[in-house]
Amino acid sequence: MTTGRTACAALVVAVAALAAAAVYGDVGSPLQPLAAFSFLLLCPGLALGLFLRLDGPLVGATVVVATSVVVDGAVAETLLLTRTWSPQLALGILIGVSVAAASLRLMRPGGTT
Repeated sequence: MTTGRTACAALVVAVAALAAAAVYGDVGSPLQPLAAFSFLLLCPGLALGLFLRLDGPLVGATVVVATSVVVDGAVAETLLLTRTWSPQLALGILIGVSVAAASLRLMRPGGTT
């Protein structure tokens, strides 16, 4: 199970890099929206869900998507309340949170969660 979690953490880092390159590199259609949407829908929840013990794949998928939506909304709400809203800033914060959580998982010593 540890190998699967390590692979998921590496996937989060890779998709975050792809989303950053697509959005900040100004790649344009159709890659930019696809990379950004897939990152926003999966990566924050997957990075944080790596620390949970979940029963099955359906439960895991539901938790990943729900957690991603909640984290995305929390970042957007915080930026709106502080009057610093910027889509690029929001994406940068989410990339930072996702990569930090995935890196913590990668640095964690072996064993089960």
